[in-house]
Amino acid sequence: MPTTFQQYVRKISVILPCFNEQKNIERFESELFPEIARLGVEAEYLIIDDGSSDGSSGTADRLCQRNPCVRLIRHLNNRGLGAAVRTGLAASEGDVVLTVDSDLSFPPSEIAKLASALDPGVDAVFGSPSMGHFDQVPLHRKILSQGLNSLYRIIAAENLTAFSSIFRLYRAESVKALHLESNSFDINAEIALKMVARGAHIIEVPVTLSTRLYGESSLDTAREIKNHVRLLANALKWRRAA
Repeated sequence: MPTTFQQYVRKISVILPCFNEQKNIERFESELFPEIARLGVEAEYLIIDDGSSDGSSGTADRLCQRNPCVRLIRHLNNRGLGAAVRTGLAASEGDVVLTVDSDLSFPPSEIAKLASALDPGVDAVFGSPSMGHFDQVPLHRKILSQGLNSLYRIIAAENLTAFSSIFRLYRAESVKALHLESNSFDINAEIALKMVARGAHIIEVPVTLSTRLYGESSLDTAREIKNHVRLLANALKWRRAA
């Protein structure tokens, strides 16, 4: 890990939104934690249990007991990915924040790429599967992702390829300055659009997106398309007002 990351980062907060992810939470100690440890800085892990109905909370509780750096925050009801990310941001104490899919569909080994790119003056590093690789991801999901990102790129007039991806490393002060409203999967696009509107310095690195090993995705495609249409309309308003 380049010394610049260790020089300019005191503590990293890892936000892990979870909804019925018991089997994947069991993988954190062996697959995720070692990759964060390699960064060489203090770390905290915020597991946001978004109203899970399986054994996620119990598994996360036991993980907390074994690892003092892990905190579990529960939503009594399922409120959505956006709400979980916002809860994690509000509770985080690090000077940088990493958001990660709890199914580890972005391999934890790719985290080092984000950290290596976080030079002084960079507000956020986005992991981009469009620049990297889609590994066994269904064709319809690739088409939807790339289509949405193309529309966001046009409206924002910013040459980013990963408006909708969660796999990102932020300067805490930059992302916490945003007024975020989304409760759903479009939270990532909302963050990207609002950072662009504020003139944030964002860079992208190529990463791999794979399919989940356990559990089922909670993504409701029809609902999320509606959410993105609404957000695209808002982005157009912001652009015209700028």
